[in-house]
Amino acid sequence: MKAKEIVEQLEQGKMMKELEVELNISQSTIRTRLKKAGYTHDDGKWQLREGIEMDEKISVPIATKEKFTHEEIVFLKKFAKEQLENEFRDNITNEFADEENELNLFERIRNIDEDENRERNNIFISESVHDEFTEFLKVSKLKNQKSLIVEIALIDFLKKYNK
Repeated sequence: MKAKEIVEQLEQGKMMKELEVELNISQSTIRTRLKKAGYTHDDGKWQLREGIEMDEKISVPIATKEKFTHEEIVFLKKFAKEQLENEFRDNITNEFADEENELNLFERIRNIDEDENRERNNIFISESVHDEFTEFLKVSKLKNQKSLIVEIALIDFLKKYNK
């Protein structure tokens, strides 16, 4: 819609709020674009500034209203979730590998000797820690490695505190 047409509609009594809905752009954007087109707002009216020729080519671009389909929304949600999970998994991998080329979590899991005799042990932990650990396993896709991760954590704990 041309700036001149917008000003004419405002002069005919149309409210800026109505134009906002019709053009799908905010009132402040309409005002800014009218000012760029050479209009000024004085005493409640839009007027072309002095010294500017009225040009029919002056227009205010209208943003098209595009809606996503249900399938597109589902796809975008799934894509965003996968990206967050991948980023989280990458952060975990990088977090467990420090500058001294220490093995990362996944390499440490692979290196555990599963042929070694295993001892069954029940422990009691708070629900919140359990839930957080379960969520960590789910997001990092390590659900089947629960015991090995606890074993790695205990090894690290003993290295740090068993002096």
